[in-house]
Amino acid sequence: MEDGRELDLTYITERIIAVSFPASCSEESYLHNLQEVTRMLRSKHGDNYLVLNLSEKRYDLTKLNPKILDVGWPELHAPPLDQVCTVCKAQESWLNSDPQHVVVIHCRGGKGRIGVVISSYMHFTNVSASADQALDRFAMKKFYDDKVSDLMQPSQKRYVQFLSGLLSGTVKMNTSPLFLHFVILHGTPNFDTGGACRPFLKLYQAMQPMYTSGIYNIGPGNQGRVHIAIEPAQLLKGDIMDTNYGIS
Repeated sequence: MEDGRELDLTYITERIIAVSFPASCSEESYLHNLQEVTRMLRSKHGDNYLVLNLSEKRYDLTKLNPKILDVGWPELHAPPLDQVCTVCKAQESWLNSDPQHVVVIHCRGGKGRIGVVISSYMHFTNVSASADQALDRFAMKKFYDDKVSDLMQPSQKRYVQFLSGLLSGTVKMNTSPLFLHFVILHGTPNFDTGGACRPFLKLYQAMQPMYTSGIYNIGPGNQGRVHIAIEPAQLLKGDIMDTNYGIS
């Protein structure tokens, strides 16, 4: 796009397009640029594009892009594994249904979520990929390495590896419920010049918050293990995520 535009539009492959807006983009600028992007997509692809919205659901997108699938999750978080599978299946189904179909991956905020979808789709298509998809996989990998890999959170990259393991059969999901009694942090970051931090823990099950711990005061020089007790112990099952927040 032209210089000065508060968006990034990239043709990752001929049929997969990434459209991202920075979190700092004003509402007025976002809507104006979204209208321009919509006009461009319609002029090049007609009604043959499907929008995968990785951000919050909003009426503006549905109004400007009738074919839209809201599959978003909170920024800086890892998505539920079943949601990643849903995105990959929807993308594959749409692209395979017509050679003119293209997919537009939309995100407002950090590009980490786009990285999750692209890298997950690479693993997904590797399972049953044909030889003529080799160039597309190469293009997706180049985009991932050059544009979004460094912007992803460690938990996002870990979840992509979980998906890869599930697809290859090297990872099995434990369907039995388990009690979580405590979490151990191996080392703590420095959040201020004095070397101290005050972390706390949030637990999510299927993206729903289940538990929030108290705040732990970690003094300067204490960079060892931190035990966070879960009281009462939480009975958890399925897709579990914990987020460690730090307060300076």
